[in-house]
Amino acid sequence: MDTLIKFSPIGITLADFETGKFINVNRNLLEITSYSKEEFLKLTYWGITAQKDYEKEIKAKEELAKYGVNNSFE
Repeated sequence: MDTLIKFSPIGITLADFETGKFINVNRNLLEITSYSKEEFLKLTYWGITAQKDYEKEIKAKEELAKYGVNNSFE
């Protein structure tokens, strides 16, 4: 997983399923957000998710917990 994150040509993160705390982030995402890695890893998925997207995100999380997969979206 670390190799995928490191070498992905797009910005990508790895977050804890339960807490939303970011565990890893790649260079490409840091470059477009202007955060340092240390700063970004202090953030949480839920802290940067737009309020309007919460319902959709919670549904995706529930599907993942129940079925082991979900229909990802950007």
